[in-house]
Formats: sequence, structure tokens, C-alpha cells
Amino acid sequence: MKYQYTTAWVLSGGFNLPKDSDEISLFSSENKQFYLTNKPDNLLNNVDIYYALGNMALIGGIGESETGNVRQAALDEQIDNIREARSKKIGQRTVLIFQTTDEIDIQLKGKQFEYENFAVSFEQIDTGHFNKLHKPEIDTMKIALTCQSDHPIAFEYLTSGFNFLSETKKTIFNFSFSMSNISGYVSTPLIEEFVSNIGAMYAGLKDETSLASVYRLFARMTEHDSDNQRAYLAGWTAFERLINKTFSKCEQTFLQPFLQSDQSELRGIFLDRIQDVMKMRYRLKDKFIAITAVLFPSISGAEAESLVKDFARLKAFKDDISHGNPVSENSLPVSELASMLRKYLKARTESDI
Repeated sequence: MKYQYTTAWVLSGGFNLPKDSDEISLFSSENKQFYLTNKPDNLLNNVDIYYALGNMALIGGIGESETGNVRQAALDEQIDNIREARSKKIGQRTVLIFQTTDEIDIQLKGKQFEYENFAVSFEQIDTGHFNKLHKPEIDTMKIALTCQSDHPIAFEYLTSGFNFLSETKKTIFNFSFSMSNISGYVSTPLIEEFVSNIGAMYAGLKDETSLASVYRLFARMTEHDSDNQRAYLAGWTAFERLINKTFSKCEQTFLQPFLQSDQSELRGIFLDRIQDVMKMRYRLKDKFIAITAVLFPSISGAEAESLVKDFARLKAFKDDISHGNPVSENSLPVSELASMLRKYLKARTESDI
């Protein structure tokens, strides 16, 4: 059976849409799409109907399925209330929306209540399955957006919903028996170049599966409900993993200039011995220096030295937390860490390693 799943996140910071555009497609394939919009009502129409029907079922019924008559006035009122509340929550911010249509191995065996434009079923289905299934894709797009922004972005969960499609393509809204409760940033103008870059970066990140844990942790860092300490630790863990994974790919590239001189064979023997001895002894700072040299070959010596100093300072905050030293959450440089992580992740995805 086919299903449709939609989820939405509000961006604080990041991008503003052009004045002449309410909606921009960031990525589109045969069965999934990502959009940025400041008017999400059309894209979230089925989600709104889903929650509106849920409210109606709880407070007085949907209508007579035998005649196909839904209580349309009540449904419209519920949808209006949902959209009004959402509009107040969003304000002037931009919304990231993910939509997908795919197949799932499931059969709705219970009775369906048929209405003119849709059907309703009541079966126990784990709706969290859809959130977990598509979370990696959504996290990847968050990172693509973050890497293309000059400013920090925080993502605040807005809503999500799913529905099935019958063989005749009629929308079926399913409600589980244990239905859950219904319930200062700087932005960059979003120009065509950024849209193209975001789509390309999403495609590149999606294919780089070895960095999946980095994306997941970085996405957790950007989510709006993170407290500063949790956000910092998530970001630092992501950065550590990125450094380690990148170093394993570029160690030979970093050391290659050592071999490009007289007696290269002897130098190679010597280097093999050094690498064997140091294999388990490299410090994180050593690896950071090596990947900086490979990822940013054209930066000045002063800029390279500044990056190393910034890294050491950011690491000191993490060490204080790990050692139980008192650290004020307000003093944690979360945005600075996010900026450095964004810089190195972007460089990694654009490199040939």
C-alpha cells in the first residue's frame, strides 16, 4: 500500500525567501521532495485535515459515512484554528518541509469509513515508524542548509503526519487507538545560487554514508529544544567523529610531501615506521592539524594558526564539562563550534578524499 508522509521544521536564522517567492524546491526526486516556504498551508493540507479530523472524532464525530457527508463547517473551522495557531508560531520565519510517497507492506483490515473526498480508518499503527524511517534524510537536509548558511541555524519541530492512498488514489486517514495529544537570529536572503548549492550538497551528503553519525549529531545540535550543554556536547562529538573519519582518509595525502625529495624509498621506510609507532598515539589536535592542511591548502599561515588556537579553546570547554568543572551554559560557544563544524564538513564534502 502507498503512504504519504510529511514533516515540517521552522528555521530560526539561515535563509529568507525572496520577496517574489513563497515556496522554493530544494530537492526533488521521483518520490520525495524538500521545500522552503513561508506559506506552508498548501503543502501541509493533508496534515491539517488529519489533525482536524482527529479533533472532530474526539469532540463529537466526523459525520455520517453512510451518506458520505462530513461535517464540513466543523472541519473547516478546525483547519482554520490549526493554521492560525501555526501562523502565530512561525511568525516571519521560514519553514522546511519534507514530503514523500512510498510503498509499505501493510494491509488495512478493519472497517473504513468512506466520505466523499477521503476515508477514515482506526487501526493500531506505529506512527513513530515513519519519523524514524525518514529521519536520516531530514537530518541530512538540515546539515546541507546549515553548511550553506553564513549564520547559525536552529530547527524547531513544527508538525508531521501521514496518510495512506487506496488503489483508486483516495486519501485514507488512519487513527490509532492510542492517539497522541494534538498539540535572536540572522538570516541570509535565499538566492538561486544557494538553492542549487543546497540541493547539490544534500545529494552529496546523502551519498556519503560513512558520515551518517556526524549528520545525526550535528542535526541534534541545531534542533531548537537543545539546551546549550547538550547542544555543545552533541556538536563536539560530531566534530570529533568528523576529524577521525577525515584523518583516516587523508593521512597519506598529508604525509605525501615528505616523500617528494631525494631518497624517497628510504623516506618511505622511515615514514612507515613512524606511522606504525604513532598509529594509536595521535592526539585529536594532531589529526585536526593534518586535516586542516589537506582541506584548506591555500589558507595563510596566520589563518591556519588561528584555526588551531580556536580548536584548542573549543576543546577546553568540552574538557571542562567532561572533567566535571563548573561551566556556565551561557558561556558555551555553541554558535562558534557550529560554525567550525560547518566549515570543516562543507570542506570535506567538497574535497576529493
